Amino acid sequence: MEKNKIRNNVLEKVKYALKSVRNTDYDKNYSLSYSNNLLKSKTNDVSKFKLNLEKVNGNVIEVNDVVDIIDHISNILKINNCTKFSISNSNNLIKLGIKSHLLEEGFTLIDAYNKIELAESEVGITEANYAISDTGTIVLFAGIDNPRSISLVTPVHIAILNSNYIVPNIFNLFKIFNDINLLKSIPSCITFITGPSRTADIELNLILGVHGPKELYVLVY
Repeated sequence: MEKNKIRNNVLEKVKYALKSVRNTDYDKNYSLSYSNNLLKSKTNDVSKFKLNLEKVNGNVIEVNDVVDIIDHISNILKINNCTKFSISNSNNLIKLGIKSHLLEEGFTLIDAYNKIELAESEVGITEANYAISDTGTIVLFAGIDNPRSISLVTPVHIAILNSNYIVPNIFNLFKIFNDINLLKSIPSCITFITGPSRTADIELNLILGVHGPKELYVLVY
């Protein structure tokens, strides 16, 4: 009987704690506004995002002019001695003209929709749909215009991020999905990426790039 009493007390405390968490207003310190269904966050914190991503060996480059994005991408390929690239077909990346510019510079385009050919690609270029400043995480929606493999297979991953889509934490992110009625249209696969691929052996020696990109660059504009 005593054991049952103790067990019941513990369960009641757990239920109370869960109820408290469920009712917590995670967004009370943040003010968000929306325009044309696009997120406009008053709490954008590029510096915090950069700090947290660089803590886990990621690279963040702040770009003042979107025109400079192409030059930065070209430099990244050259720094890493890469000649082959793959790129998603999102509308924003098409408008930037990244693919045609890199081809003009002599880089080779690898078909992102051919898994066999993609294995030969050295750099994957994608758009980041959102980012979380608290953890330095980028969020990618997979789809027909943005194959998930581009960000996972190539040794170097370059993500283009609009600073208006940086949110403070994951609770804000899921609130946004709900508030702007994206729950019916977001893809079944959403990838959360925090830094390059990391793994450790049995001796806890950290190694980068074993199961994914060894280098991650995020260009924030």
